[in-house]
Amino acid sequence: VAFFIYIAKLWHGEGKLGKMKKNVKLKHIYKDSFIFIGALIALLLSARWLVHSSIQISEILKISPYIIGLIVIGIGASIPELMVQVRSIFKRHSDLALGNVLGSIVANSSFVLGLTAIVNPFFINIRVLIIAFIFLVIGILFILAITGKEEINWKHGLILIVIYLIFLLFEWLF
Repeated sequence: VAFFIYIAKLWHGEGKLGKMKKNVKLKHIYKDSFIFIGALIALLLSARWLVHSSIQISEILKISPYIIGLIVIGIGASIPELMVQVRSIFKRHSDLALGNVLGSIVANSSFVLGLTAIVNPFFINIRVLIIAFIFLVIGILFILAITGKEEINWKHGLILIVIYLIFLLFEWLF
C-alpha cells in the first residue's frame, strides 16, 4: 500500500513525468509488448538460475545463504541500476538517476518485501535488521550532510562504497 501511495504522489507531483502521447501506432504497441514479454521471460528464468546457483555456491563454500544474498545477488541486482545511473548522469539527467535510486529503495523495502510476504510468509532475524538499519542511517546521514552544499563527487562516492564494505564486513563477522 505504501508503495502505491508513493507512486501516486509521484504521478501527481510536479508535472515532471511528461505527457502521454495521443497518437501511438498500434504496431509499435505490439512490438514493444512482444519485446517486454520476452524480456520478462528472460528475467524470470535468470532469477531462477541465479537463486539456484547462489544456493549451490553457499553450500560448496559453506557460507550462509544470507551472506551470498548480500554479495552475489545484492550486487548482481544492482548492476542494471548502476547502468541506469551512469547513462542518466552522462545524459545530464541527474533527476532520473536520483529517482532510480530512491525508487529502488522504496520498491525493494516495501513492494518487493510485501509481495514476497504475501506469496510466502517468512521470518526476519532482528540482528540482521538492526545492522542493516544502522548502516542505512549512517548512509542517509552522510548524504544529508553533503546535500545542498556541493555536488556528490568521487570522494563522496568512495566514502559511500567504504560504508558499504564495512557493512558487509559487519554482516560477515556478526
